[in-house]
Amino acid sequence: MLVAAADPVVGAGLVAMLKAVAIDVVGLAADGSEAVRLAERLRPDLVVLDLPTPGPPPGRLAALARVLVVSGAAGRLDRARLGPERLLAAVRAAVAVQDGPADTALTEREIEIMEIVVRGCSNAEIAERLGLSGYTVRNHVGRIYMKLGVASRGAAIARWLGTASDSPAIGQVC
Repeated sequence: MLVAAADPVVGAGLVAMLKAVAIDVVGLAADGSEAVRLAERLRPDLVVLDLPTPGPPPGRLAALARVLVVSGAAGRLDRARLGPERLLAAVRAAVAVQDGPADTALTEREIEIMEIVVRGCSNAEIAERLGLSGYTVRNHVGRIYMKLGVASRGAAIARWLGTASDSPAIGQVC
């Protein structure tokens, strides 16, 4: 795991949270250019990128490793609500995806929904709890399945919890 953050306090905090949940951090970059150089040399599975970080666009990093974006922006992993458990869940989800497009990290809303799915709630219960329509929850769950590379709720939960062992890909039979 590589962390890239322009703010040294944010970078140190991300590294500390990752290490607190036993994730090996191989490097800390102060800007996007350094992150690209380190990613080329160290070949991490995932880069945790705090935005805004000056340097090349995140797409350059995405060509080298999966990128999990942390920022204050909506639709990303919000650093204001970030704790070790939420960061670990996002990292697990990002690392669990082996194939597919580079932008496979779950959004904050998808992480929130997946955390509720793991508790055994139905789409209708999730919709009521979050004040969303059932169709919106169904769409989020579908995107989660796609990003995790699974075809069922049970497989998504197993992948999320890190207990999946050679889970079949979409369309394959167990």
